[in-house]
Amino acid sequence: MRVKNLKLAILAFAVIIFGVFAFSENRAGAFSSGPDPGFTGAPGESTCTACHGGGPAGGALTVEGLPASYTAGQQITVTVRLNHPGRARYGFELTALGPGGTSVGTIELTQPDRTQLKQSFFGPQRTYVEHNLNGTAPSSGQGLWTFRWTAPAASTGTVTFYAAGNSANGDGTQIGDTILTATAAIQGQAPPPTFTAVSAASFLPNTPLAPNSIAAGFSNLAFQGFQSAQTVPLPEELLGVRVLVTDSANVERVSPLFFVSGGSSGQINFLIPDGTANGAATTKVTLNGQTIAQGTLNVVSVRPALFAANSSGAGYAAAQIFRLKGDGSFGFEETVRFDQASQSIVPIPIDLGPDTDQVFLVLYGTAFRNRSSVAATSALIGGITSQVLDALGHPNYIGVDQANVRISRTLAGRGDVNVEFTVDGQTANTLKVNIK
Repeated sequence: MRVKNLKLAILAFAVIIFGVFAFSENRAGAFSSGPDPGFTGAPGESTCTACHGGGPAGGALTVEGLPASYTAGQQITVTVRLNHPGRARYGFELTALGPGGTSVGTIELTQPDRTQLKQSFFGPQRTYVEHNLNGTAPSSGQGLWTFRWTAPAASTGTVTFYAAGNSANGDGTQIGDTILTATAAIQGQAPPPTFTAVSAASFLPNTPLAPNSIAAGFSNLAFQGFQSAQTVPLPEELLGVRVLVTDSANVERVSPLFFVSGGSSGQINFLIPDGTANGAATTKVTLNGQTIAQGTLNVVSVRPALFAANSSGAGYAAAQIFRLKGDGSFGFEETVRFDQASQSIVPIPIDLGPDTDQVFLVLYGTAFRNRSSVAATSALIGGITSQVLDALGHPNYIGVDQANVRISRTLAGRGDVNVEFTVDGQTANTLKVNIK
């Protein structure tokens, strides 16, 4: 009886072992519909050589389509190619890992009829793309699969693509197959320098900008030289440089350029394109099609800014006087001059003249032509409310706006006085004039 029981126990053990072996064989055979995650040869992973082998030498597995570096959010179409002529079936598995050994970026299927995605069961969190059953069929006599990899929102350093491929004889077993591996790396590219845009009149930081207004953008620009616009309409490219503004409606427009100046203290003066929608916008500076700087700005309908005579946004106004005399004659007069001795801008005192003269201060600025109404504009000269006759776009100068303000005769003899100009509740940078 004991001998009989022993024989039954041995038989049962053999059945269990055979069953496990058979399950293993079936599981391996099921790899034709895609292997389990974790067989790419990446750190901590094996390849399929434990099960598959005995096939002919040769063949090549390559990961193609990767540039030398990636930028944040960049979408890249990747091709896995298994070239081993004469084979009946092909398969692959790939994962993209960062320095920490976890998946980096996002893999999207572009051939859902030939590929599939899987997640790791345990260990580091990893995503895999691999063949499905249809994807084992040769494509142009080789294994060929594509997918899209989207880079992470911020650079994580070097990303390595680990891939393993199987060129099989198609007999339904693991014997006679050839396993190949490949790696390909792509470097994280540092984001381009920040492009900071301000009003080219006031130069005040963190202020909104308006469509058809003049902006000054600053950055460390990867080109040398200076070029200014010589034609009207303004050019959209100078020295191979362009500025593109993408508004809150996701519409991208090319900005007309006044001048570009490269190098570490680079500056570009450009026009906020007509039609740019209000709200958050992005700017991108390109050199021969490659992004060399980028930034953000806030777009509003009106944000008045006045030009200063010294181009700093402060000091004496870049203004003129319009004088209408009692006899009907009229003319323009300057309010500043350049003093050679001091090498600086100095005022020309404004003479209000006889009581029969009407004297108007003509202010030049930007970003107030879209005012809601003339009634929504106001001015203080020397603290005295001064009538604004109009505020509109200059007829001859692109991006320049003009305000005509009556000077009160009570200001005679005041000397230097402040000029405060407000449009739709927004006050421009304060400048000065001198009244005799």
